[in-house]
Amino acid sequence: MFRSYAIIMMLLSFSAHACDDWFKKLKIKDAKTCESKCRTALTDMSTFMCTQDCEQLCKSLAESAKEENNFYGLTDDEISFCKKNRIDCLKAYRLSIQAEESCLSIYKRSDTNDESDACRHYMWAFFMAKEIGEKNASLILTSHENNPKEDDSEKEMDLANNKIALDDFRNKEHSKKSDLDILNLYKKNLKNKKFKVI
Repeated sequence: MFRSYAIIMMLLSFSAHACDDWFKKLKIKDAKTCESKCRTALTDMSTFMCTQDCEQLCKSLAESAKEENNFYGLTDDEISFCKKNRIDCLKAYRLSIQAEESCLSIYKRSDTNDESDACRHYMWAFFMAKEIGEKNASLILTSHENNPKEDDSEKEMDLANNKIALDDFRNKEHSKKSDLDILNLYKKNLKNKKFKVI
């Protein structure tokens, strides 16, 4: 019984591999016409069952095309925001680089789930609130964290650290500060153990 099961699994595995190779050779580029082209493609004795997998094979094509087109690794919510607010989206991207550069002046490298991560989020949130307004900054920050690939604890950390920056920005005394003053404000908050790190 076990041997029969093993043979069936081996054949299925071979069949899946053969179908993947067959599908790649079709060189279908357009996800919209993928299924019809796949179902009507020529097959041979080793690939005649592959047309039954066209729905799944085309779904994989659509997902990989979506990832390739998303060069900057934006979430779906960020893409949606950017389609409606292109200038603010470009500013947000530029400000993310500026935030990283600011934090690299006090940390040797950018990492995740540590103080350097908290710094980047704090500085980015503050910079955006100053330049594109608190409402759009908050929308971008929330959209950025709406990433199904990211762990919930990481999202919570980032959202908490974003909130500290936006709360500080609402203080009129802080809202007009220079970049260096904002970085010093980050350091003060860090010293007072306000930030969440994992």
